Amino acid sequence: MKKLILTFSLIILSITVNCQVVGGKYNDLFDNFILGEYQDCLYDALKYTEKDKTRRETEPYLYASMVYMKFYSDPDYVEFDKDDLLKDALKYAAKFVKYDEKDEESYLLSQNLEPIVELRKL
Repeated sequence: MKKLILTFSLIILSITVNCQVVGGKYNDLFDNFILGEYQDCLYDALKYTEKDKTRRETEPYLYASMVYMKFYSDPDYVEFDKDDLLKDALKYAAKFVKYDEKDEESYLLSQNLEPIVELRKL
């Protein structure tokens, strides 16, 4: 029984670590992304990018790019134009890289290369 619980907890931990933005501080974006509420995550991320206080933060741009990549790769989202989804994913990934290079306090790009590499594969 203990082995079963340990195995199950390791599986859950590995799933959440794979989807997590390392060094992130926006827990609402993380929660929405993990729970599969991609439209809510995108709405919140875009809201953060429009506010004067948080528009230079890099993490909302990363989440917006990751959500657009999910929409692009998921066949259930047929109401969106695939070309526009890919274009938006690239746009927000570019803004993420741009603001991350300007931010001298933290470099999220070096810790979160996986979404950018996946975007390059598309």
